Amino acid sequence: MARNRRKKKKSGKQIVARIFTTISIIGVIAFGIREYISYTNNAFIAGWRSLYIETAVTTHSHQWLAGLVFPRSVINAVVADINAQTIAQENMESTWKNEETNKNANLTGSDWFYATYWELDTTSIRDYLDENPSVLSYGYENIKIDNMDGDLNIYTTGGDRVLVVDTANNFFLTEVTGDGYVGKMAFVKEPEQIKHVLSKSFGSYGEEIEDFGDSYGALLAINAAPFEDVGGHGSGAIVRGACIVDGVEYGHPNSMKLYAMTFDNLLYVTNYSSDNVSKYRWGVQFYPALIIDGENVLTTDSGGNGIQPRTIIGQQSDKTFMMLIIDGRQVGYSLGATVGECATIMERYKAVQAGALDGGSSAVMYYDGDLITKSSSVSGRGRYCPDSLIVIPADQVDGWEDEYSNFP
Repeated sequence: MARNRRKKKKSGKQIVARIFTTISIIGVIAFGIREYISYTNNAFIAGWRSLYIETAVTTHSHQWLAGLVFPRSVINAVVADINAQTIAQENMESTWKNEETNKNANLTGSDWFYATYWELDTTSIRDYLDENPSVLSYGYENIKIDNMDGDLNIYTTGGDRVLVVDTANNFFLTEVTGDGYVGKMAFVKEPEQIKHVLSKSFGSYGEEIEDFGDSYGALLAINAAPFEDVGGHGSGAIVRGACIVDGVEYGHPNSMKLYAMTFDNLLYVTNYSSDNVSKYRWGVQFYPALIIDGENVLTTDSGGNGIQPRTIIGQQSDKTFMMLIIDGRQVGYSLGATVGECATIMERYKAVQAGALDGGSSAVMYYDGDLITKSSSVSGRGRYCPDSLIVIPADQVDGWEDEYSNFP
């Protein structure tokens, strides 16, 4: 007759010992993996290690994520590289050796349109105009195409979808997409339409970019200067860096690169000097510079800034001004871009000067009464900013200052 065998019940000490052993094994494995990815010279892992640390340390509210994964010595080495790349740009300044005359000044009609808006793919735009002749009812100088829904197959020479063409306002707008990012890019053929405006409560409180657009009668608006943001709760009250409007300084200049538009509408990537402030129609500071006099000046693709939402400005040799917003920090939609990827976009459209403005959760673009990008801010509307770069309608250039007060 078989005996019933009872399983011997494990004591509490045995259970604890087994749990401890399991945790210890997992810990040893995890430590080994951490040590390997922290110190290996494997190019692929080293690249992503630096990119991860750069992204964490340049995101104010998530800097702790770097220390969660990597030891302080590794983080310090990456931070040293970031500082080295900043120092490498210290003596770089625009000279504008690439300026062109207005070679399209004597052209009219279709000749003027296709020469001036060379960024538009000729075949796709011609096909659209052939199918929609009413668009030309008031001539090529008054074309208005609205493709914000993305239903039309109109593209740029770089393959980006065209969203708006508004030749009466010397302006067109595109969607920009790439590996892991989505954004919008505006092209303004007359830089006189670019204005630098201040919050109505400048020095006390900022405004959302949508408010800047509405209150200043803008076609388009983006964020501009960085601001003091202790604990990620800044109100846009205190500008960090220069904030020049019509030759007057309203900010707190520092050593970051200065992006400044002269009164003859040339964008300079330069260093701040109080002696030169009166020469600039507007100016703000941030980093890094991307392109100076047609040369990409980044030492690495990430520029020491990781993957982030971006605000980028630039100018072509014919003075066409470009404004780029890249959405980010949104898994499944857009993670963001490196400054190197942004430089590639600007090079695609022949920028001779370009640089990064304050991005992150401040990065947002307003057009025609609405936000057209998706901010990573809690509200989804961007941050309260001290200032904004706006595009005003072409017919308001003369007399705009008389109608809209630009001072607090």
